Amino acid sequence: MNISLALPGRSGAATRQAAWLGRLVGAVEEGLERGRAARRALIAEAVAEASRAPELRDLRRFGSQRCYARHLLHADPLERFSILALVWRRGQFSPVHGHHAWCAFALSCGRLLETRYAICEADGLAIPQDTLPLAPFFADFTEAADGHVHRLGNAARQVAVSLHVYGRVWGTAGGGVNRPVVARTGD
Repeated sequence: MNISLALPGRSGAATRQAAWLGRLVGAVEEGLERGRAARRALIAEAVAEASRAPELRDLRRFGSQRCYARHLLHADPLERFSILALVWRRGQFSPVHGHHAWCAFALSCGRLLETRYAICEADGLAIPQDTLPLAPFFADFTEAADGHVHRLGNAARQVAVSLHVYGRVWGTAGGGVNRPVVARTGD
């Protein structure tokens, strides 16, 4: 399956067939037909493979000065999932968050940090547990029910691009994918 990929800031004539995106969409659709463990493995492997696409590295120039930029690459017409590329300039970090649906992501280029949090049962605040440096082609998959809470960001000099697949359509009514979490400060 080939899917047209329109890169930001380009005319319709620059739209080209992106076989890698079609393969990722196909793998996600297949994963949705399987059980939880098989879905996790299939989608994580597919997003890791898709993160190697050169078109993703081309997105580095489409970052934002304000905050990390999100580029919607595919929204499932049946509203089961969405695929986004995120462009991270130096010093840009997500808020601490969990997800309303399953999420898979892989780093295409650059370096990111992922800080993982535990939720304190007494006050419900997120407490940082560890920070992992992420290198290109690192991939992860989490279920919303896993309670995974994290923060991603770029502390390196070079622009980073990551590929995300969410088990929900991003940007539609009720389609928010991130679940904000308040982090404990001063510890």
